[in-house]
Amino acid sequence: MVVCRFAHLPPSIWLYAGHTLLIAAVSLRLISITPHLEPGDHLRHRRMSAIVLMLSALLAIVLSFVNSGLALWAFALNFAVPLIRKWSRRAAASD
Repeated sequence: MVVCRFAHLPPSIWLYAGHTLLIAAVSLRLISITPHLEPGDHLRHRRMSAIVLMLSALLAIVLSFVNSGLALWAFALNFAVPLIRKWSRRAAASD
């Protein structure tokens, strides 16, 4: 609600991106402490998604200092996760 009404103000972006960053960090922590998770592609994809979400939140915070109107576009990086997965599969297959 805050970001919807005050997207032009950096503190609203900090609030949104900060919460998103914390959610991704908790997700990574839960993945690491959950017992009996079978290692494999699914677990690697979950970790990669959480890391990309954390990076996009940090980028949004940094961009809000420069141009708050463009800062929320940093979250569009999350749409690149499937491309990163394909790239990582190709890199793993070539090794």
